[in-house]
Amino acid sequence: MTLYNLHEHAKAMELLLNNIADCTTDSNIKSYDKAIRFYADKLDTVWK
Repeated sequence: MTLYNLHEHAKAMELLLNNIADCTTDSNIKSYDKAIRFYADKLDTVWK
């Protein structure tokens, strides 16, 4: 939340997504583990 309030939105989301991937026991989220980790630091990337 501190990073978000400091307008470090991308870093805040990266940490949040990686934390979710690290800590979840939800099988639906676990099925997206590879994608979550890959895109966590690429949220502003536009894919063509």
